[in-house]
Amino acid sequence: MLGLVAAAPASAAYRVGIGEQSTAMFDSERFAALNVKRVRHLVPWDWYRHDYQVAETAAFMGRAQADGAEVLVTFTAARGCYSDGRYSRQRACRPPSAQAYGSSVRRFHALAARMRARVTRLYVYQWDGRE
Repeated sequence: MLGLVAAAPASAAYRVGIGEQSTAMFDSERFAALNVKRVRHLVPWDWYRHDYQVAETAAFMGRAQADGAEVLVTFTAARGCYSDGRYSRQRACRPPSAQAYGSSVRRFHALAARMRARVTRLYVYQWDGRE
């Protein structure tokens, strides 16, 4: 039996975007000149537990929305737990339970919905503190 597979055009294989943590990116003339409409933002899994992280996350989502950008969100280890290419073994840096992680994702969905932000994907970042 011979089967034919149609190949997708190379242009369909990827999307271009920029990953950045600072809202200052949206004010950059160089960023504007690129005309990139997809941005990635790293969010610590426990972002909702700290007022400053809630504010940072909301500010980034708001600026992305104002710029008409789609946001790809990647949930990461708690802030300060990854340094010099390794994850800390401290107790506070251990991966969250499935329940805690799910709660974080649901809270993020609620924030994005309130802001009417265009979140294209949420990536679950897997980390291993045993390195």
